[in-house]
Amino acid sequence: MKVERFETDYAGKKVIVEYGRLAHQADASVTVQMGETMVLATATMSDSARPGMDFFPLMVDYEERYSAVGKIKGPRFLKREGRPSNEAVLTGRMIDRGIRPLFPDGLRNEVQVIIMPLSVDGENKPDIVGMIAATIALEISSIPFDGPITGCRIGMVNGEYIINPTAEELEFSELNLMVMGDSKRITMVDCDARELDDDSMLEAFRIAMKSMDPMIKFVKKIKKKVGKEKIPHDQLKWRASFTEEDVKIMEMIKKSAKKQLDKYLFSTPKGSKGERKRIIHELEDRLIEEMKDKLKTKDRSAEEAEMYLRD
Repeated sequence: MKVERFETDYAGKKVIVEYGRLAHQADASVTVQMGETMVLATATMSDSARPGMDFFPLMVDYEERYSAVGKIKGPRFLKREGRPSNEAVLTGRMIDRGIRPLFPDGLRNEVQVIIMPLSVDGENKPDIVGMIAATIALEISSIPFDGPITGCRIGMVNGEYIINPTAEELEFSELNLMVMGDSKRITMVDCDARELDDDSMLEAFRIAMKSMDPMIKFVKKIKKKVGKEKIPHDQLKWRASFTEEDVKIMEMIKKSAKKQLDKYLFSTPKGSKGERKRIIHELEDRLIEEMKDKLKTKDRSAEEAEMYLRD
């Protein structure tokens, strides 16, 4: 396979993307390099939906390797990698949260996104490079995905915002904001800040969204050159695990739920997380009461219909 190389500038840092060098059996794989930090990301999807699956089986695995920093794990006879660190688990979860909303509703095929740092220079953090790599791999794969998106970190030192700060700059930063999305939408936020005011946080989001726009254009350029054609939705047969009745009921529930959510939750701002949670539970109970009478038949009592809906 011919190796394709792409280069761009991301907030003053050179980013190198290579396609076709590693993991040829994956649906799509890329290496992304920022400084001397390089990360490999692969994306694969099963050929068919798993029978009986009623959720989207996405697995995002961020795999740290001691070899990435030039170390060999363990004593002479124990060379295996140990359990993932807390940082590795949290990085995997951040990437999962960022990409999960962009897969088609109802997808039941298993999707795996594996991110592995190959080298870490101690200056450029591998988590942000991993976010970029994972989103590019998904975008150029045949897996249905509503991208492109990318990742960005915003720091603040002495009142000045820094895009994708180094590890040293982060030590003195009042802000460590991780964002995934594009110039118009945000799909993931993770933040550690030292009591910044609302206006400062809003400005950080604006800077993040604006800074991601050139990278989005870069990803589109890569996709145009090496991207695969996306699998049409109707070929995936992702509703095979549902009966016709299940599909019909889900459509009824969606239609009714949207009206109630718009009326009771989205019409006016709700103050706290607890208040929003309470409203959602009330809407759930109201929706079940409304739907269980419609689902009651000769062979299904109202109580059985309620159990079916709650499942």
